[in-house]
This record gives sequence, structure tokens and C-alpha cells, in this order.
Amino acid sequence: MVQGFGQIIVQALSLGSLYAILAIGFSLIFGSTRVLNLAHGSFVILAAYIAYFIERYYSVGFIASSIVSSILSLIFLPVLEFIGSRTSTHKESFSLILTFGVALVLQSFYSAMFSSDYRILYSNSTIYNLTKLGLSISSIQLTIILSSLFTIIFLFVMFRKTMTGKALRATIHNDEAALLSGIPVKQMRLLAIGLGCFATGLAGSLYVRVSYVHPAGDIEITLIALLITLFAGRGKIRRVLINAWLFALIETIVSYWCGAKWRELLSSLFIIIVLMGRGEEILNNSSGK
Repeated sequence: MVQGFGQIIVQALSLGSLYAILAIGFSLIFGSTRVLNLAHGSFVILAAYIAYFIERYYSVGFIASSIVSSILSLIFLPVLEFIGSRTSTHKESFSLILTFGVALVLQSFYSAMFSSDYRILYSNSTIYNLTKLGLSISSIQLTIILSSLFTIIFLFVMFRKTMTGKALRATIHNDEAALLSGIPVKQMRLLAIGLGCFATGLAGSLYVRVSYVHPAGDIEITLIALLITLFAGRGKIRRVLINAWLFALIETIVSYWCGAKWRELLSSLFIIIVLMGRGEEILNNSSGK
């Protein structure tokens, strides 16, 4: 029983780390631009396709494919900057409509370019047995956990210890006050969007290793990112990881005891509960009220 629960913890840490990576890009972009990006999942899917084809046809490893997919994900920077700069009032509502349209266009594009086939990157995963604890963890799980921790630590140190990071944090929390303080808000927004796109590319290169990728697979990714961002709060990077782990633990326990078919229902219920409890607060804060 104890061993089984320990394995659930390992699974939850791995799944939660993946969820955190999926949500970080969404959180950074929403925090700096107030754009609720419903095309976030589509951006992740493209990064996953890039990683998939690079590794399959050029025989490169995870590090190289993740770097390439992260860099190429920057193509979405001008799109998000355009949406953020063109919707000055009721930004959240307008951004929902615009990014929903972007998501539909990208879905059709992916279907035309890559077909509707399901794709995943299979690899020879090494299993590490922790005999004293009676646990085992795969190299893929370990890669996801370490990638998530590295990303969170990097952003935390940047926000807390560098002048650029402090200026970016001020812009995320209150862009009007930051502008009055002499902070170049527009440049900070571009930096936040760039970091968000880069994190999205990393998320795609990890996602394709543990889940099937197809043109219509963006909805679940967007919902997970939205849920964790709203639950963590605007601009709260550490809480993104903690809440992602917590949500993954609950989801893993429910799947273990009740079956995987209840997982999507649980996610939907969580979104409704979070929106009812914190949605108005988050949106009001993002509007500077």
C-alpha cells in the first residue's frame, strides 16, 4: 500500500511538472498582456510537431529538438503582441474571441500539413529503481521534472535578483504604476511574451514524449494552462508549479481509484470551481482595479 502510494507521488510529480511547463507560457503572457490566449494549446501542438519531425528525421536528441522548437515558437510573438496592443479596453473579452479564431485557423492548418494522424515520440526510456524506497522512475519522468524545476528556478531568480526581472515583475503586477516609475513597459511586455513563447516550445518538446499529438489536441492543453494560471494567480510563478503538482496529485489519485475516464470530468469541474471562486478576482486584478 505504501509502495503503491509512493509510485502515485512519483507519477503526480511527473504529470504536475508537465502541467507546470504547459502553464508557464500562458501565465507569463496573460500576466504581461492580459491576453487570455485560447490558442495556447495550438502553439504547444506546433512545438510538439517541430520536435517530433526534427528528432525522427534528423536523429537529434531532446536538448537539440527542444532548443529548436523553443526558438521557432517565437514566431507567435508578433501575433500575441499585436493582439495585446490592439485591445486596450475589455482586453480579456476581445482576446478570447481573437485567439479562438487563431486556434481554429491553426487546427485547419495542422490538419492540412500534418494530417489527423496521432503522433508520439517513442524512446528507450531508462528505468531507475529506488530499491530502498521501493519506487521506480523513468528517464522521461525525470527529464520532465528537472526541466520544470530548472525553468521555475530560472524565472524565480530572474524576477527576484535582476533589475530586468524586477521591472518585468512590476509590469506584470501593475503596468500603469510601472510606466509612471519609468519602466519601459512595452519592452517588458515583449520580453514576457518572448519568455512565454520559449517556454511553450519547451512544453511542446516534452509533451510529444508522453502524449499523442494531433491537430485537435490543443483544447485539453489550453484548459490545463488556464486552470493552473487562474488557480495560482496572476504572475505567481512558484504557485504555478505547486498548484500543478497539487492538481496532478488529485487527478492521479482519482484515476488510480476510479479510472482514467474520470480525469477529464475532474478537470472540467475544477475549472468551473476556480472560475466561480477566483475568476472575477483575477480579471479585476489584470485590469488594474
